[in-house]
Amino acid sequence: MPELLISGYFGFGNSGDDAILQAMVSQLEAEIPGARICVLSASPNLTRERMGVEAVARFNPIQVLRALARADLLISGGGSLLQDATSTRSLVYYLSIIYAGIRMGKKVMLYANGIGPLGRPFNRRLVSAVINRVPLITLRDEASRLELERLGVRQPRVEVTADPVFSLTADRERGKALLERQGVRLDKPLLGISIRPWAGIDERLVAIAEACRTLKAHNDVAFVLLPLQPARDMAVTEALKAALGTDAVVLRSDYMPKDHLDIISCFAVTLGMRLHSLIYSVVAGVPAVGVSYDPKVSAFVSEIKGCSGMELSEITFEHVYRVLSDTFKHRENLADCVKCSATSSREKARRNAELANALLRSEL
Repeated sequence: MPELLISGYFGFGNSGDDAILQAMVSQLEAEIPGARICVLSASPNLTRERMGVEAVARFNPIQVLRALARADLLISGGGSLLQDATSTRSLVYYLSIIYAGIRMGKKVMLYANGIGPLGRPFNRRLVSAVINRVPLITLRDEASRLELERLGVRQPRVEVTADPVFSLTADRERGKALLERQGVRLDKPLLGISIRPWAGIDERLVAIAEACRTLKAHNDVAFVLLPLQPARDMAVTEALKAALGTDAVVLRSDYMPKDHLDIISCFAVTLGMRLHSLIYSVVAGVPAVGVSYDPKVSAFVSEIKGCSGMELSEITFEHVYRVLSDTFKHRENLADCVKCSATSSREKARRNAELANALLRSEL
């Protein structure tokens, strides 16, 4: 049986990355029957329990090297692993895993990656040097392909596919039940909001809240706040709730990615900072407005019909209200566009596992 090792940002309680892993495991098991999958995780016991795969501690070098030695194929991804906005340390970690796989003679693949931002010249040279030795790269957006070109990556096979999460499906009735358990009334259109801490967000919460309250005065909407990584997102979510007023509901349960997807399927519109709040929304056929704090969000909203966006640095009351009001006004037509985009992206997402299998079988 083939042994697959997956490296990524897993086991940290981030809904988007956990959804990526869930979708990857499902796709790979369907495409490569009998494959044994092992994941490098910050919480290996939790990953084993929730994903039904083997897992080892990602920061234990002995366990990592042993897992690499057993692997027939090393998969790095998905998500934005090759970037230095978080830290150079994080970038070096992922590149080190890839380089170790190459040095050990393993087949290596970047799976539905987002590339960048990479601001430091040395980091850009390092990424180019390592990634030019990877035989297969799939990317989740065209902007990432262009960034690889700028980095001077020429040697591998590169194909633009889509985020693995597009292969998931939403259950709206289940989402309604989850919302009702949290005391959310479903007799009004719901504006779902998912924000995260980032430089500049705190001073813009008042403008966002004022725009949302004005939207409510004209459309009688209700607010549902959904932190996708509660350990990091809850403080800024609570601050926004305080600015919105007491009728905004914060969802506090220990949700799985599928829960988040099903809940978002009940929204009329999603206002999201985290990329996967927007991807969940598109998968569920719900128009989304992205608040771009990172190029990956800008790239996403530019490629998906039915979505719109705004730069975090450019947020004002007038801008937020205008975009939200227009989205609510045209949400039925926008939902049709979003559903078409989701269908196209779902087909592209399947390509990731197909190419992984081809590489494993030496057919590329």
